[in-house]
Amino acid sequence: MATSSENGKCCVTVSVRSLINNHSLTKSQRAFIGKRVKLGEFELELTDKIIAQAVGCSVSYLHAAMKCSEGAAELINDGLRPLILRPMQTTVNGKPVVVVPETDDQLTALVHPVGCERVWDAIQRAMA
Repeated sequence: MATSSENGKCCVTVSVRSLINNHSLTKSQRAFIGKRVKLGEFELELTDKIIAQAVGCSVSYLHAAMKCSEGAAELINDGLRPLILRPMQTTVNGKPVVVVPETDDQLTALVHPVGCERVWDAIQRAMA
C-alpha cells in the first residue's frame, strides 16, 4: 500500500495482486475495500493482465497497442491495418519468397539496406 496526497485529499494505492494473494481478508473486509475504491478513497494498482481481462483482449495485444503511435492507432481503429503485423516470410521449402511489404515502414526497411539507386534501377528494368 502506498499513500499520496493530492488536493488535500488522501489517496491510498492498493495493489490488486496483493489483494488477490492476501488470504487473511474476509469477504466483508474485501467488500469494504471495494466500497472505498468506488468512493475514490483507494486507488487500485492494476497489472497488465488484469487490464487486458477487463477490456477483453490479450496481454500481447495490450502491449502492441501501448507501442503504437497516434497515427498508427488511427489506421488500426479505422480498420486499415492490423494491430499486430504478421512477420514477413522469407523462405518456403528453402526457396526465397517474393516479399510484398504491407506498410510503408516495411517497404522502407526493405529499401534502406539496398539503397534507393539500386531499387530505382530495378524498377526501371522491371518496367522495360
